[in-house]
Amino acid sequence: MRIGELMVQTGVLSQEQLRTALRRQQATGDRIGALLVDLGYINEALLAQMLASQLQLPTATAAALEKVAVNVLALLTPELAARFHVCPVRLDGKRLWLAMSDPTDRDVIDVLQQATGCEIRAMVAPDTLITYALDRHYRVPRAPELVPVTDEVPVAMTIELSNAPPARPDPAPPAGRALGRIVPQPTPRASPVPVAAVAVATQKPIAGRITPTELGTRLEGCRSRVDLFDVALGLLGQDFGRVVVLALRRGQLVCARAQGAVADEQALRGFSARPRDIPVIAQAIEDGVPRMGRAASGTLGPLGPAVGPPGDRAILILPVRCSGESLGCFLALDGRDGVEAWFEDYARVAEKLDFALQMEALRRLLLGS
Repeated sequence: MRIGELMVQTGVLSQEQLRTALRRQQATGDRIGALLVDLGYINEALLAQMLASQLQLPTATAAALEKVAVNVLALLTPELAARFHVCPVRLDGKRLWLAMSDPTDRDVIDVLQQATGCEIRAMVAPDTLITYALDRHYRVPRAPELVPVTDEVPVAMTIELSNAPPARPDPAPPAGRALGRIVPQPTPRASPVPVAAVAVATQKPIAGRITPTELGTRLEGCRSRVDLFDVALGLLGQDFGRVVVLALRRGQLVCARAQGAVADEQALRGFSARPRDIPVIAQAIEDGVPRMGRAASGTLGPLGPAVGPPGDRAILILPVRCSGESLGCFLALDGRDGVEAWFEDYARVAEKLDFALQMEALRRLLLGS
């Protein structure tokens, strides 16, 4: 039984929700589990817990995926691991234990058994953990989705690179198409949705700038959530003039940290609002997808007076999650010139921070603190 059918049978999904996800899968080719999470029908933690319980399968822990023997990793090529979104965990004789986000996919298991010559035994793991493991062990980073920042005003903004012009002139390109600059396009009043990933030019390295690899090392050395957020704040502060950490507490967005010249520090310290009062942030927190683009004065809603106007430079909304649970987001404004070229870096920051937060929670659980 496939994962979607199993969820309908157990009452986690409705038939209509499954049909919606399958239609999206036909259009995008994405994994059904990831789509169900993106659509907000389930979270990764629930997905993994339900699969492990219903199928009576073991789970692959963060600690197990952190340290996998080299000879075990060598059983699977990076191409196969990335293609099927799986990661080896351990080898017991001829049994290869494999972390999978969809262990119901027998076709994938059959292919991998033939490719490795091993008997595949599935272990359940959330997408986020597998993505991190693929990056860590096979250098297979997640292909980020570039999602425009939108506003209550009925316009959408799309991003393109100056070195990748459209194939032919188009005086009236449709919304969502990559343009030579950021241009407003009329769209219906609707929640922002992911657009196709844009080919991003490589930004020249800047001396002293923290790279995603260095970030992972620094996060590993942290022993508290405060330290973890400080490290991520430092990375974003390299590229943005103002950075605010917004935390979800009892259903309200509050300011946990701030960096840079905000308009009203006192108002920011006392800031509290419902996520729905700032739709673009609410959407990013809900679907877990980063946003980058330009913003109008009304985009930040009640947060605007405290933070200050967005200006004409790029802003970034980077959601923060831990095992599928939304914790809040980073809001970064006044991006340096060409900052869009580092969008993939920011997507990896979110993934690495998610993994580090899971490890920190695991440490607290084990230590009983």
